[in-house]
Order: sequence, then C-alpha cells, then structure tokens
Amino acid sequence: MSSTVDHIPDPSKTPLFIGIAVTLFILVGGAFMGYRSVQRTISHEQQEAHTDSLIYGLQALQSTMLDVVTSQRAYLLTNAPEFEVAYTSAMGTWREQMQQVSGLLKDDSAQRQRLEQANGRMGSILGSFAEARSVARTGAKQEASLIASSLTSKRSMDRLRADLAEIESVERERMVAHAANSAHWFKTMVYTIGTTAALGVLITLVLLSFSMRQAEQEKQHARSIAAQRESLRITLASIGDGVITTDASGRVRSLNAVAEGLTGWTTEEAVDQPLNVVFHIVREGSREEVDNPAMRALREGRVVGLANHTILIARDGKEHHIDDSAAPIRSEDGSVSGCVLIFRDIGEQRSSTRALELSEARKTAMFESALDCVITMDHLGTIVEFNAAAERTFGHSREAAVGSELADLIVPPQYREAHRKGMARYLSTGHGPVLNKRLELSAMRADGTEFPCELTVTRVPMDGAPLFTAYLRDISERRRAEETLRLSEAFNRVVIESSPDCLQVLDTEGHLIRMNANGLKQMEMDDFEQFKGKAWCDLWPQIDRQTVLDAVESARQSGIGRFLRACPTAKGTTKWWDVSVAPIRDVSQTITGFVSVSRDITEQRLIEEETRANEQRLRQLAAQLSQTDRRKNEFLAMLAHELRNPLASIRNAIELIDMNAGREEEHRAVLGMMQRQVGQMVRLVDDLLDVSRVSTGKIGLRMEPVEMAEVMQHAIEAVRPGMHALGQELALELPGTPMPVHGDPARLAQVISNLLNNASKFSPAHSPVRLKASVTNSEVVITIQDQGIGLSPDQLPYIFDLFVQADTSLERSTSGLGIGLTLVKSLLHAHNGSITVESEGLGHGSTFTVRLPLHRTQQVARLPNIPSTTGRGHSRKVLIVDDNRDAASSLSLILELAGHTVRTAFDGLEAVVAAGTFRPEIILLDIGLPNLNGYEVAKRIRQQDWGRNVHLIALTGWGQEEDRLRSKEAGFNKHMVKPVDLNELRRMLAGVEA
Repeated sequence: MSSTVDHIPDPSKTPLFIGIAVTLFILVGGAFMGYRSVQRTISHEQQEAHTDSLIYGLQALQSTMLDVVTSQRAYLLTNAPEFEVAYTSAMGTWREQMQQVSGLLKDDSAQRQRLEQANGRMGSILGSFAEARSVARTGAKQEASLIASSLTSKRSMDRLRADLAEIESVERERMVAHAANSAHWFKTMVYTIGTTAALGVLITLVLLSFSMRQAEQEKQHARSIAAQRESLRITLASIGDGVITTDASGRVRSLNAVAEGLTGWTTEEAVDQPLNVVFHIVREGSREEVDNPAMRALREGRVVGLANHTILIARDGKEHHIDDSAAPIRSEDGSVSGCVLIFRDIGEQRSSTRALELSEARKTAMFESALDCVITMDHLGTIVEFNAAAERTFGHSREAAVGSELADLIVPPQYREAHRKGMARYLSTGHGPVLNKRLELSAMRADGTEFPCELTVTRVPMDGAPLFTAYLRDISERRRAEETLRLSEAFNRVVIESSPDCLQVLDTEGHLIRMNANGLKQMEMDDFEQFKGKAWCDLWPQIDRQTVLDAVESARQSGIGRFLRACPTAKGTTKWWDVSVAPIRDVSQTITGFVSVSRDITEQRLIEEETRANEQRLRQLAAQLSQTDRRKNEFLAMLAHELRNPLASIRNAIELIDMNAGREEEHRAVLGMMQRQVGQMVRLVDDLLDVSRVSTGKIGLRMEPVEMAEVMQHAIEAVRPGMHALGQELALELPGTPMPVHGDPARLAQVISNLLNNASKFSPAHSPVRLKASVTNSEVVITIQDQGIGLSPDQLPYIFDLFVQADTSLERSTSGLGIGLTLVKSLLHAHNGSITVESEGLGHGSTFTVRLPLHRTQQVARLPNIPSTTGRGHSRKVLIVDDNRDAASSLSLILELAGHTVRTAFDGLEAVVAAGTFRPEIILLDIGLPNLNGYEVAKRIRQQDWGRNVHLIALTGWGQEEDRLRSKEAGFNKHMVKPVDLNELRRMLAGVEA
C-alpha cells in the first residue's frame, strides 16, 4: 500500500476534484448572497421601523395640537384653572414630541424644513392665544374668544394640519417602499439558500455515485483500489452518519466508524456477512422484521428510505431509533454492483419529539380545559388560537374565530380604534402599556351584547414576529364562588405560573408552601425561600390576621373564603388585594391544602377614587355653567326691558306730534319714517333676546305678498342718512315691471338695509354704491355692488359665518358684532332665497347677489305707515301704572286726546290705592314696579269685589314666554310688550265691554 505507484496521479480523479471545487464555489457564493440578502432585509426592516415611529410621532403631534387648542379655548371661555393646567401640560407634550420627531428627521432636510414650517405655524397660533389671554385678563372674554377663533388662527390651524399630513404622506410612501424592498430581499435570501442547498446535495450525490463507480473500476487495479479505499475510508470516517456498503448480493463490504458503533460490528467482522445480520432492524411498536432498504435498492435499482419508527438492534442487543436510506451502486455498464446504506441515530431527536408531543398534548389539554378564555393572536391582531372557554363565552366557534381580526370579533366598536393604535404603537416602539397588566374592559359577544371582562395580555417568548396570549375572564358574576382547584403537580405548575394573579399554595395548617412568579413580583419578594413555611396570616397586618384566619376556616367549612384588605409587600409598598381562598382536595375529597388567589386591585381603587373626584368636579363645573347661563338670560331680558322703556316714550312722543301737527304731508312723511324705524328697533330687540335663532333659522316671520320695489325704498330710507354723512352716492336701478315676492316685508327690508349698510361701512367716503334689481321668469335678482375694501379668496367661504367681519384690523375697525350677514343669509333661507358674494380681491370691492322666488300675484302688502290718531272711539276709564313717568305721562296724554278718562300711578302700592278710589274699567299695568310688583298688584285688585270685572292689561318690557304665562296666572286679561302698538291698543280699548 506504500508503493511509489500509489503516488502516481490518476487522471480519472480530475472530474472529482472539479466537482468538489464547483461545490465549494456554489456553497461560498450562496453563503455570500444569503448574507448580503440578510443584511439588506435587516436594513430595510430598520428603516421601516424608523418610518413607523415617525408616523406615530406625527399622529401624536396632531392629537397634542388639538389638546392645546381645545384646552386654551376652554380656558378663555370658562377661565377655569384646570384648563390652564391642561394647556400647560399639552404644550410641554407638544415640545417633547416636536423634539422627538425632529430627531427622527435629522437626516432628511426636506422633511425637517416642513416640520419647522409646521412648528412656526404653531407659534403663530400660540401668539394668537397669548394675545387672547391678555385680552381675557382685562375681562373681555368675548373679544378674547373672537381673537382665538379668528380666521388667521383657523387658517394657521388648517395649514398646520396640512403640513403634518404632507410629512406623514411622504413617510407612508417611504414605508411602503421599505416594506417592498424588505420582502424582495427576504425572498432573495430564501431562494438563494434553498437553491444553494439543493445544488450542494445534488452535487454531493453525484460525487458519491462517481466515487462508487471509481471503486468498482479499481477492483481491476489493486494499487488504485487501495488508494480509493483509503480515500473512501477517510471520507466515511468524517461523515457523522453511519455508512455501510455491500456487493451486488447484499453482503457487507465496509462500515465506517459510526456504523461500527451503532451496529456493534467491526469492519473486519462484518465483511462478507449478510446485511440483515449486521444491520438488524425491526418496527418500534410491533417488533416485526423490516424489509431492509439496501436489499430493496439492490432489487429495484433506486434510492429507498426507511419507514418511520424503525429500531436498529445492535450486536450487543442495544436498540437505536434510526432514520436511513439506501442507494444502488452502478458499474460502468449501468448494472447494479452493490449499494450504499446511510443511517443515523435519531434517538435523541425522537426523545425530543416525544417530549414536544407530550408538552403539546399537555398544553392542548390545559388550553381546552381552561375555565378562562385564552386567545392567541399574531402581531397583526389576527386570532391563531381560540379555546373552548372562549367559544362558550363569546359565542363564536373556533373555526370562525381563527383567522379573524380580534378587534372585529370581540372588541366593541367604540374601542376598536384604540385597540388598533395600541398594537401599532407596540410594533413601532416596543412599548405596550397594557402588557402583563390586569385590566377591566368591555367585550362583545357574537349577538352584539357587551359584558365586562378582566383581561391580561402577555407576549409569547419566541423569535420572529411577536405572538400575544390574552387571558379573559367574564366578571359579570364575579361574586360566584371560586371553583375547587385540584392538586396536580404537572397541571398546577403551568396554571400557577401563567396566572396573572398572586397564587399561594398553603398546607392544611395555613403555612406557605408555594407562590407563583407573578405573586413574587406583585409581593416584591426577591426570594420565596425566606417566606416558605411561614404562617400565611403573618404576612398581613396584625389588625387583619383574624380576618385571614376566618377566610381559611370559611374555605374549610363552606368551600370558599373571601376578603378585601390592604397589605404591604415585602418592600413596604401598600397594596389592596381581593383575596379568594379555596380548599385543595384529593380524590377522596380530603382537604390536603388551600390555594389563595390574591388579585391586586390597587390601581382599580385609585381609578374609582379619581373617578369620584372627577365626577364631583364636573358637577361643580356644570353648576357654574348653569349659573353663568342663567345670569346671561337675566342680563338679556333686563337689557330688553331697559331698551323698551325709552322706545315707549319715543313712540308716544311721535303720536303727540302727529296729533298736534295737523295733516301736513311733509310732517307725515317724516313721522312715517320715524314710526318705521321704531318698529325696526323693536324687531331688533326681539332678535337680541334669542340670538340662537340666527344660527338655527328659527326667526319668526309674518309672510304675505309684498312688492320688492317698496321694500327697497324703505330700506334706502333707513341707510340714506349714514351714506349722506359719508358723501356716498346710491345708484338705484329698478325694472319697469312689478317684483312681487312672498315674505315678511319688515325682514326683507332688514336684509336690503343690512347689505347697504355693509357696503357703506366698508367703502371709502364719496364712493358710489350700486343697487340693482331685475326680474326673471322664476325669481327676483337684487345686486348690491360697492368699491370698498373687497374680500380675499380665503375670506369668501367664511363671510356669512356668525361673528365674522371682513376687516378686523385696528386701523379700520367698524362697529357691529359680525352677525349682520349671518342674519341676512338666515332670513333669505327662510324665504327660500339665497345670497352669494363675489370679489376680485382686497381693494377691488364686493358684489352681493340676492335671489328670491317670484310670487305670481298682483296683490301685495304695503309696509305699515303711521296710523291716524285723530279718530275718537268710546270713552273709557283707564288707569296707567308705570314707574317710568315719561312713558306713563305721554301715554296718558295720547289716551286723553282720544277721549278717554285717564289716571296715572307710579308704584305698586299707589296703583292699588288709585284703583280703589278711581274704579277704572281698564288698567294698563307695568310689571317691574317699586314697592309692589305688577303681579302682586293684579292679585290684590282681583281679590276686591269691584276688581273682578276690571280689564287688566300687562304693559311691560318683559316679553318672554314664561313672563306671559306668569301674567296670565296672576289674573291679567292681556299681555302687551313695550313699546305698545297704539292701533292695537285702540282696538283693544274699543273692544272692551263696558
């Protein structure tokens, strides 16, 4: 074997060397490509995680922005300190989040520029809020609210949202690209590794076949055969599997070291032995002889593998679980000249598999027999496990549940978005605030009903995408006694360690013998050994130890013991515990110990206490708001009352002038105009009492046919003095045909006058204002055009909103609260009409266009003129009672000129005395009187025999519906609101029976 011939190169080995070189090249190349794909995959996954964190930060910024704006506006409206604290906290959160997002964008200049622009807009909004706060400190809350809700703040808010949305849109596009690249490189890695492995196995088999053919050829060349056998021996010795070769008849030719160790035969002893003697195999269960795969390979001329569960019986009787395969060895002419048998000992693998199967069986038994719902879901929220308890509790079958999204299946609709955001936050940041915590939440059954449940979510420790297991418990019948636990070491170990509660196992005397890991954590115990064997009651405060002992005794007697107490942990932290104690019984029902389940309810109690405190604060805030609203209504009613008194004097003075002025047409025209303006003021005061009608469209209308030409003339009369003072010209263009519409003439006049006033206010002096009307087949079209300050494009969509003015600068401030155009739009909408506005921009004037449906009639109403007061009717005895002496005296003169006998009184007590002596037929009685109010005066008069038939008329500035009901209850026949319509008063006096 050591001859020099052994060292002569054999050209037949060249293909073998080439094959080995090719194999090494493929393996190295495949390894390099796989490594490169892994690196690219990890890189793109990291970029995807970075982008996801950035998107979450942007969404948090938008949420915090709303918190800042909401808390600041709430503070401006209520001046409540808790909203100031909320605003300060939100601002701190905004800055922290802005810094975090800016750090995430440190390598992206374009995105950082957008973020800095958004931060600048936020600074602009905060500047508006700072100005509003300064104004609010002076007491001008309304002005502060207007500043905070101005168009500038709205535009800044809209643009800030747009900036953040643009940044988020860019990042979402990047996330899609990263995910696609990551998936591409992951697939490349899988394909590379799989292809490389397949090629390596194929080439190995080819080389093995080539070597076997070479061995057959070298039988004719002794020295070459010896060299090849040595090479084969070395190769086989280096293989970790057992290898046996045979000749064509199935007799052993060689064994490698592994085969010798497994079979118990040496190569020298095994050579020429039949294969089934050396390689004795049987089935694992039945112990039947197994058809040797090598013999089958020889017979069939193909690769043959063993069936599962095959045992190799060694020469010494030792048994090995094996897995093997056999391949035929062919000569140059293609005939089968032998076979090679490769096998390995899979005993350890078999044991692991059995242990895994047993573990899976235990897990399945526990999973399906668990009384609590156990649901496992993947990182996308998709259910992958759904146990029997979950089927019973939620009403969904396992087949229907697995593959469904958890949020859609058991989470109520109102909480689904929060659940999904929490999952996304954990996947992007790794922070899960609900993990390993016990929570009480609402869950939903298949029939849509909701019920309270206790929930604990844990992450399954494993590589790759995370899995989560949720333990849920229906606590609707929480007072129901705990079911008896059975003491089974294998089962209890899993149950105890996986329970979210503190579980403690006690012996029959109440001494601690075991505690689960969660219990040690919750009790803050570093090592249980120092507490093992101690009396359980000694862990509790001295004052509660008897309660603990009573609970154990109750469990012994009745099967359950329960109490609720506070107990310090090993490190001194005081926690509240809801504790249940149950006996542990053996098969003979003898008590062998106790198990206590202690649930940490500290957080729950804190939440309950905080909830009660919040409810108290909300009740106080509601009371304050109610008081503020009541005072507002009182103020508006008082304002209307104070306005009506001088208006009453004005109307009475007009009536006196008319009576004394004769019938001069010039005086009457002036008086008519004054009468109409007083009527208009009365209507505006009524609007003041219920501002909400402007926004809800509940303004009362007196609808009738009306001619728009006359309406426009009355509106022009109202605005002409103001325009004349500014030197402004009004160009009027009317069609030659009638313009009949169906509406309230006074309200339509108010629409036109408001628009003309608006054009005059926002136009320079000596500039023209054009009022044009035209008639189409279906509508009347009126346009008011000015050459004033005009409107910018961003003002046009909001010009008809409540409290919005076209120009709010200090240099050009105008009177009004910004309700004029809103009222115009509401009134036109109530008339089935519309209004639009056009402007070419600031400094180019505005054009308002009003459209009203045409009314097909020739009979139209006229606006009221000043009624004649010279006529006299039936004389009445009238007592006028009013603390406003001007109003009482002027009305007295009017009624005396009309032929009535009149007396006056100026307070409540004086009115009762005057009525008793004068015995009037009619009493015009004010309500708000000194000494005695009008209601009490009416009651005292009705108590007199002579007062039962007196006609009582309430003449007051209080005009709310509750005021009318109260006057009726006090005995009044009529309720009239100042300033009184004199024609209506005359008709009433004439209609009262003597």
